[in-house]
Amino acid sequence: MKKLKRIAIIVGLSVVTLMVLVFVLAGMPFVLDMVKTRIEHVLEQELAVETRLGSLRGNLLYTLEATQIEFGHVASIQKFSISYDLLKILRKEIDIHSVVIDGLNVDTDSIHTLMATTEPSSDTGTAQPFPLKIQIRNFAITNSHLHGAIDRTAFRARVYLAGRFNRDRISIDTLLLATDSSSATVQGTLLLDSTFAADITYNLDIALGELGIDGLAGTIVSSGYVRGDLTEPVITNSMNIAGYYQNMLVAGALDAYWHLPMLDSIQIDAHITAQSVPHMFQYAPDSTFDIALQVKEKTFLCDIASSSGRVRIDGLAKGDLENPDIDARVTASLQYEGLNGTAGVTGYYRNDSLNIRSLMIKTDGAVLEGHGIVSTATQRIQARAQAKIADIGLLNRFLQDTLPVSGTVSVTALVNGSLPDPRVSAEIALNDITAFEEHITSAHFTVLYRTPRIE
Repeated sequence: MKKLKRIAIIVGLSVVTLMVLVFVLAGMPFVLDMVKTRIEHVLEQELAVETRLGSLRGNLLYTLEATQIEFGHVASIQKFSISYDLLKILRKEIDIHSVVIDGLNVDTDSIHTLMATTEPSSDTGTAQPFPLKIQIRNFAITNSHLHGAIDRTAFRARVYLAGRFNRDRISIDTLLLATDSSSATVQGTLLLDSTFAADITYNLDIALGELGIDGLAGTIVSSGYVRGDLTEPVITNSMNIAGYYQNMLVAGALDAYWHLPMLDSIQIDAHITAQSVPHMFQYAPDSTFDIALQVKEKTFLCDIASSSGRVRIDGLAKGDLENPDIDARVTASLQYEGLNGTAGVTGYYRNDSLNIRSLMIKTDGAVLEGHGIVSTATQRIQARAQAKIADIGLLNRFLQDTLPVSGTVSVTALVNGSLPDPRVSAEIALNDITAFEEHITSAHFTVLYRTPRIE
């Protein structure tokens, strides 16, 4: 009995000694250096970029902290810390208490270059499900930045992220992207199971001057949500705009709903006004545009009114983004330089084909009519147009120096071929033409055009 007791004590002391030894070794610098070298090697292989860790401290059994992490010229991290419960691996669980990435800096231009020069993986095998249940109770990205250029305009944005993760769900408490004058915030959840669904809300506050467009200033304030399966999400947006562009003051509001990808689910109610600044817009000091757009249950109506006239676009939209089916009508009534005109267009788009059933434009003394078909898949075109000007002296309304011309001109044109290489055949008739005291009773001629010559 005493012998068994002595053996039990020895075994117990051995186990405790072993545990203490493992605990001590797990925090020894030479062990951490070996782990650091291994981490650098694995990351280089996976990311295809040189990776260096400045230091690795902590204890492999429950917490680690890496500092001065460099991923070539692509990104850097000042400090990465992680704490976890290693013993739960025995229950096939990975329980991470916290992950904090502090001082992340990412060069988006370098990432773009890296992705363009890195060959895609040749592994075509079926991905196997991860065998362990994993959860991250808290993760955060702090004191971090993105920088690069968009359309040659440099940008630098602050990044903050806080949330949680388990095997099939990402919960975002706060995701913030902010520049000096603009910001975007996101909150919500993303399911990583077979549904791949989301429930995300967003808020945007955009300073238009940061977009790098000459003459554009003002703000856009927008909010909404993205919900449901991300292959067919429901997206809503409520937006207000107040800005200035090219001597025009622009203000308006928009409310939208869309269950992608179906076009007949779109609902939009928008109203935008634009008004020229009188002392800066010399050609039309009182120009005002009022734009109203309504889309609901397949029907759409856009009304554009200004001091020069009105344009109305209405019709039906069905199908989805890949196979849209749109039937539309455009009517317009305009006045310009004392000239009154009307226009009407009817047509449809379906099966990769734009069909203009009828086109008619009328002004004082001139008429243009036509119809045609264009294939967006093959870029083939087939169209016919007729134009008649009762008196070519009408052109003098648009010329600073008038010309002594009068008479009737008629043109009939046929267009075939493709958009990059069209073939045009035009029959032109002149009747009772007077120009610079010369008179032509009548004349007919044909013009043929095919890139790059006219015959």
